[in-house]
Amino acid sequence: MMPDGISIDTSALRTLATDLGKIPGKAEPGLEVVMKRAAQNIKTDMQAEFRKSTHFRGVAGHVSYDRTGFLGSVGYEIGPEVGGAGSLAGIAVNGGANGGGGTVDIDHVLEREAPNIEREVGKILDRLL
Repeated sequence: MMPDGISIDTSALRTLATDLGKIPGKAEPGLEVVMKRAAQNIKTDMQAEFRKSTHFRGVAGHVSYDRTGFLGSVGYEIGPEVGGAGSLAGIAVNGGANGGGGTVDIDHVLEREAPNIEREVGKILDRLL
């Protein structure tokens, strides 16, 4: 009871807060599927961009993705592997110190996949809310 004699029942708010707190754990399996599919799509698009290059097509075979994060988080790191032909990716994308390179554009591959990620995550959240 408040000092002026008004009482407010907040038990429903506590229940709501508890229920909302369960959403991340319930969403994680679906998010894992969405993010893995997105990582594969981004990898495939990135490989296609490298294959278009006369000089850097060998980098395409060295593009991969790794899952990052632990329990409670989902993430993927996507890009050329360090070492071998994959190390040429920096020159292919950004160019070398003496000019040259900089002919491969991979910035747009995430932009192309972002609407799909947003749509699928939205579907998962809609089911849980």
